[in-house]
Amino acid sequence: MPDNPLGIVASPVRGYVWPTFRCSIGCAHCNFSSLPRLERGQRETIDPVQIADWLAEAKARTLILCGGGEPLDEPEFCERAIRRAGEHSLNVGIYTSGVSLSRPQAVEDYVETWRAALGSSHAWFALRLSIDTFHAERIGIAHLAEWITVVRRLAPDWRLSLRGLSLDGDMSVSELAGELGADLVPQGKRSVRLNLKDGTGITVERTGFVLDGRASLEQLARRGLRIPAAQGESLASWTRLVGRTRRIGRPLSRRLPVAKTRVDLEIHSDSAVHVLESQAFDLRLSSRSHTWREMTDLYYRDPLIHAVVIAGLALVAQCLREAIESGVADRGTVPFSIEQIRDPALLDRVTAMVVMALETVVPYPSEVSARAAAFLCA
Repeated sequence: MPDNPLGIVASPVRGYVWPTFRCSIGCAHCNFSSLPRLERGQRETIDPVQIADWLAEAKARTLILCGGGEPLDEPEFCERAIRRAGEHSLNVGIYTSGVSLSRPQAVEDYVETWRAALGSSHAWFALRLSIDTFHAERIGIAHLAEWITVVRRLAPDWRLSLRGLSLDGDMSVSELAGELGADLVPQGKRSVRLNLKDGTGITVERTGFVLDGRASLEQLARRGLRIPAAQGESLASWTRLVGRTRRIGRPLSRRLPVAKTRVDLEIHSDSAVHVLESQAFDLRLSSRSHTWREMTDLYYRDPLIHAVVIAGLALVAQCLREAIESGVADRGTVPFSIEQIRDPALLDRVTAMVVMALETVVPYPSEVSARAAAFLCA
């Protein structure tokens, strides 16, 4: 089979780099179920200089520090990664709650450190802060107003935004607007804009609630929150299928940024490189031992990646639905998550189903399609 039958773009656009799996905030809805503390002596193994070099060699455009953990819990990692990215003229982003409870620093210290680390690079720097009821109940919202004020004073050229949740009853953005004396202006279905007193604005993106990890609909109800009605209707058939309201995955999130012309990577703190939300457990190579070009020779042959490129997670979810309904997969299977298909037999079955679904679109060799058909008939 050709290494890249769909002609997927050769270089990644963004590398989402996880400095840590741990999070000192530990929000109640965390779909990563990140642990709130670092065990004594434990540190992650990825090297920030090496990963910035690796992304530059892969011809990526942007390095974003984020993850299942809180990047501010690893401030030295962030500084070194930003410095090296600046040397390569990579764009840099940080997605954060804005607070570390384990290693707190003043907002001014973060901003001044990151500006110095970026140096004279002509690349842009983006800061995205999390805002929602769950973060607010753990760390409040006053720090967000402080971040906005300090960044506008010390780093007015930065791209500053916020990310909330698309939930009825979540008042955290309105509370922040009151704190800042700002007006809220809707921007379509997915975002609102905070218009500040000086006339400038900050976009607040609203993303769909991820039903995975610790998150559940009951958890929302206890806080007076609700998934919007239209989204709730799309969930109903899935909740009837699996008999629970957690661990469904990402059916409400917008389409994942993996397509023929755009591929984003997640690089976890164990150095494993993932094509974002598109790979099962048995297809993850290390940035320490393989270049991106070497990875694509293997990754781009995978029918599961082809499925996400062509149809998003919906096609894989439909295959998993059929497997659950037929009793091949148990009801604990997460329909909208490739990464959580841990059973090799189920993984083989879903891969075969995808091959059959895509055989008129993807030029699979006849023997591949024949093997998939034979597997499903066995």
